[in-house]
Amino acid sequence: MEKLINWLILRSIKGVGNKSLKKLYDYFGSGKAILESDIHTLSMIVGKERAVRIKNREGYSEKALERLLNLMERWQIGAVSIEDENYFPQLRFIEDPPPVLFYIGKIKFGTFVGIVGPRFPTIYTLKLVEDLCIELVRAGVFTVSGGARGVDSKVHETTVREGGYTVWVAGTGLLNVDVSLQKKVIEGGSAIISEFDPLERGSKYSFSVRNRIISAISDFVVIPEAGKKSGSLITAKYAVRQGKRIFVHIGMGRSDRWEGCYKLLKEGRAEIFKDPSDIRDLISPSVVVEEVREEKRKISEKDILSLLETPKTFDELLIETNMGREELMGLLSVLEIEGKISRLGIYYMYNN
Repeated sequence: MEKLINWLILRSIKGVGNKSLKKLYDYFGSGKAILESDIHTLSMIVGKERAVRIKNREGYSEKALERLLNLMERWQIGAVSIEDENYFPQLRFIEDPPPVLFYIGKIKFGTFVGIVGPRFPTIYTLKLVEDLCIELVRAGVFTVSGGARGVDSKVHETTVREGGYTVWVAGTGLLNVDVSLQKKVIEGGSAIISEFDPLERGSKYSFSVRNRIISAISDFVVIPEAGKKSGSLITAKYAVRQGKRIFVHIGMGRSDRWEGCYKLLKEGRAEIFKDPSDIRDLISPSVVVEEVREEKRKISEKDILSLLETPKTFDELLIETNMGREELMGLLSVLEIEGKISRLGIYYMYNN
């Protein structure tokens, strides 16, 4: 609980955003260490103005925090900080991860496929999405989407109906989501997550920035339909930045409903899929995926631990291991959770 309180305090400080908090987390490794640090060290990382704000806790209100905690208890809303084990590990490595995630339901980890699309899709697209979700559930793969009407809702509804697990990344506070869809998701054993305070209403900004979380959590992103100005292209933009593979579908080729998909394909930012089985064939069942990951870990874990006999930064490990950024990030997260390595500031070290 102390970790959560520290990060709830930090996220409330005026003028200190997620990017600054990420820099501080990378250096100090904990919210407590940030709050207890001296102003000189804080200034070196985020500048004097933000350092002063942190030391003075500008914008923080003990009464507001108490109200938030009471609200969470009343409505059975959980929360995890960036320090916690059940925080999505992929999120720690984007440039502006939410320091706290609020959630309802059960958080699980596995192979995730993000599926996003328009609020008013064609019947053709809805059937394609339904078939795709059925294939993914059968393969033991989890789904992620944004809970909007249309494609997003179809993703969540189909996944839980078929007995699978889905994560709804909300663009509002959890007490402002669609109640009907919420009931289906929670009763289906899945989860709704949000970086926003429970009572916060949605806006153009909030719905846009939540897309970075959808793409970050996802191992792959699928866009079954997107026009030229589709909001799905925002998710695609984040996915490209995060190094995620994107798959698009071209339904009725001459229709402008797929113009956004065609543009991603033409620019080389996405790959095409014709049928849901194409996605299924690219993604092994979750058991096989975990076996492959475990085998890769057995091959590279020994080398990582050996390298960390001497503390090293993430960038130093990138150079010395010649691993991909995403692959190394994932491995370090697992090793840290398992207690085999720890982090002091920007340095990783082996707990031998």
